[in-house]
Amino acid sequence: MKRDINRGFITGLTVSIFYAILAIPIDLTVSLKSGSAGFLVAVLLALRSSGPVFLTVFLFILIVFFLLRLMDRLKPNAIGIPLQQAIYIGSGTFILIFLKMFSKFYDKFEVLAVTEIFGGIAALAVSIISYRLLLSGNRYQRLDEMGKKISLTGIPLIVILFGVSFMSGTHATKDVESGIQSGKSGRPNILLIVMDTVRADHLSLYGYHLNTTPYLKKLALESTVFNNAFAAAPWTLPSHASIFTGLYPGQHGTNAEHFWLDDSYRTLAEMLHDNGYQTVSFSNNDYITSYHNMVQGFERTWYKGKWTDEIKMPDQSLGGSVVSLLNWLRDYFRTEILAKVIKNPASIWDYPSAAVTDKAVSDWLNRGRDRDRSFFMFINYMDAHFPYDPDDETAGLFLNKEELEMSYKLKLRNPPIEYFLDMSKGGYTEKDIRIMNRLYDASIHYLDGELEKLFDTFKKLGIYDRTLIIIASDHGEYLGSRNRLAHGLGLEEEVLHVPLIARYPGLFKAGERDDTVVTHVDIPETILSFAKIEERPKEKPETQLLFDLKDDLRPNVFAESFFPLNLLVGASLRDDNSGLFVEEKTIRNRTYQFIWKSRGEPEFYNVADDPSEMNDIYSSENEKAEEMKRQLLQWTKTLPRVSPSVPQTSGISKKEKFEMIQKLRALGYVK
Repeated sequence: MKRDINRGFITGLTVSIFYAILAIPIDLTVSLKSGSAGFLVAVLLALRSSGPVFLTVFLFILIVFFLLRLMDRLKPNAIGIPLQQAIYIGSGTFILIFLKMFSKFYDKFEVLAVTEIFGGIAALAVSIISYRLLLSGNRYQRLDEMGKKISLTGIPLIVILFGVSFMSGTHATKDVESGIQSGKSGRPNILLIVMDTVRADHLSLYGYHLNTTPYLKKLALESTVFNNAFAAAPWTLPSHASIFTGLYPGQHGTNAEHFWLDDSYRTLAEMLHDNGYQTVSFSNNDYITSYHNMVQGFERTWYKGKWTDEIKMPDQSLGGSVVSLLNWLRDYFRTEILAKVIKNPASIWDYPSAAVTDKAVSDWLNRGRDRDRSFFMFINYMDAHFPYDPDDETAGLFLNKEELEMSYKLKLRNPPIEYFLDMSKGGYTEKDIRIMNRLYDASIHYLDGELEKLFDTFKKLGIYDRTLIIIASDHGEYLGSRNRLAHGLGLEEEVLHVPLIARYPGLFKAGERDDTVVTHVDIPETILSFAKIEERPKEKPETQLLFDLKDDLRPNVFAESFFPLNLLVGASLRDDNSGLFVEEKTIRNRTYQFIWKSRGEPEFYNVADDPSEMNDIYSSENEKAEEMKRQLLQWTKTLPRVSPSVPQTSGISKKEKFEMIQKLRALGYVK
């Protein structure tokens, strides 16, 4: 029996090596056909597939192997075939299971998928032929010895090939190749920080009754704080697109019906890079990735703990698909099994903390940057985004012990999607809402402390006073108001009023509080003017310089919200959510806000007297409301429209779309 076990183990290694080697020519063909890389890069991409394919097949075979051993121990001699032969059958079964799950990662009718399917069938055919050869008398012993030799030479070969794939051209993106490499070292650096999902009125910096931002209050003494800063949209994707392009959502068209930023739009990072800046992005948000084409212009992109700009496996590859399969199994285990047994299930959906992000930033500043070039750095922190999961020590500053124990309920830390649209369905009590708010406050407090550590790093490196610092948020959060949780729809105060702080000695007045109404589209204009770059976004709207504001120049700002399909896709089909199919636009100044809706009555608020917008005073007889309505309609008609090129969807594979849906599910936008 022992000899049979050894033969089975060697057979498993041999088959796994065969699959791994087979992946290389298949993926080389895929990479060359896709036209996404030159021959050398295509070879490296193909080599990279060998590692995950080998490991995945071998792990699968080990499972089969140990199940057979267990069955043999429990019921000796119940298995009528040798383990070695069973392994061959099991390895053939693997590809059948893999092909069965194939539709989860690819459209079965996609042209490149044909290559994958033929590769799988070839692997199955060779496995069956090998099995038949083993049964042919004297060849059994010869093949047994051959299997040992293949294992001894094949495993080191795969390790070497897989290692070689990481050794060349790790971040040779098109942006680096086309950009200006000789930076002007005398220019200041630029740091743009987005505190994701942070609403202004929960910061002690803006008068909140709890001390959520002690460090930002200190930083305000050296900075200009904008009291009336507003988001261009109520959720991440369109608001970041506005921050990066200087265009309103209706211009760049990046929304829930068009989940990517079109290549035709020049981003802030592209303009800075092409004028000599070293550009780097640190993102913890699944929207600020290459999936959505939101990182164009960045030489280096760090996403959730890894550098994603490095050469990776081709999107439609054996290696890429087995990795997706493993990721899917891992996520299923975490969300469907582990979440039901651990104390704090929300921790499963956690994003890398600000501390993890700051360590990556520090490493790049110390070892990764070109010190002869000025840099533009973008950081997105997700600590205040749901799940509201601060560490217990920080949460204990805002909750008592009883409340902390209650807070571990999943609906408090990571609310289900249906409660976003209608909080009453969750049966939330006033105490539940209070706990959720305190968890949110604790998350902001934690982020505030990490920002202090980040700027300590800048000071130690001597670049703090030579860096333009802009800290903003992309949108706010409902947190139980208006019978809603989270964000993603509506244009009320809770989701539009965001913090905005700017610091650069001699440019922004220290300790200044500016009441001028400003918005996301002002940020690129400010940065480009600061960097003395003449290029501007095509057909840019009327903007303001944050360091040279004139209140009478542009008294109003605008925001837009299109159909929230990102939320409705996860809503229950049993419920009538047709009332949410509403497009909204708003015009806002320091005194009034008017909200136009494609369905239903408009809303009108005197925000000077009613800052929480609880008292809708709209009436067709209200002269001020009608005046702002006319201004909004005029703005809509005259807003410069950008005609994008044909949407660049060809670079997004079915597997990427599947992974994107998985990530959106983790974000809570999809069921």
